[in-house]
Amino acid sequence: MEANLGLSRKNFTKQPRSSLPSSNAQNAAELIREKDLGAKKSSLVSEMKANAKFLRVRCTGCGNEQLVYSHASTVVRCRVCEKTLAIPHGGKAELKGVVLGAVS
Repeated sequence: MEANLGLSRKNFTKQPRSSLPSSNAQNAAELIREKDLGAKKSSLVSEMKANAKFLRVRCTGCGNEQLVYSHASTVVRCRVCEKTLAIPHGGKAELKGVVLGAVS
């Protein structure tokens, strides 16, 4: 008493790749390209950040030493006298204090 719903076994078999519509093939190719670009972007970012360091900076106002990130994205002030030590400028920060060296 099975009703024939127009579904047969051949409708569920795998189709060869050549029979895929061209739009699906194009979409798949675009996804592969985007993944490749994503990998390239992430490697470029890691190469760019390789030059960023934590620097020991001495305040010119009070002589306090503190660590400042070389690519600081916010204004960094001295913890003792509140004098500005670093000002962000897109990439590297402009350091106003005396740079004593990089921290390894």
